[in-house]
Amino acid sequence: MSEETNNIITIDDKEYNYEELTNEAKYCIAQLRDLKGQIEAAKAKLDQLNVAHNGFGSMLASELTNPKETEGA
Repeated sequence: MSEETNNIITIDDKEYNYEELTNEAKYCIAQLRDLKGQIEAAKAKLDQLNVAHNGFGSMLASELTNPKETEGA
């Protein structure tokens, strides 16, 4: 999206002075930054879920291969 140096922001290879942007443009930039953070957090959560899913799959495969005696049997 953008690269920021001092008050200069680069969007699509064009430089803009952040202070000269409209309030609407500043709002959009704030939203894009927030969304980028949410996307990164969602990707991290997905990685955690995939690792957990794989772990439980491995545990199940191990249990099916070498079942333990059930308690009380």
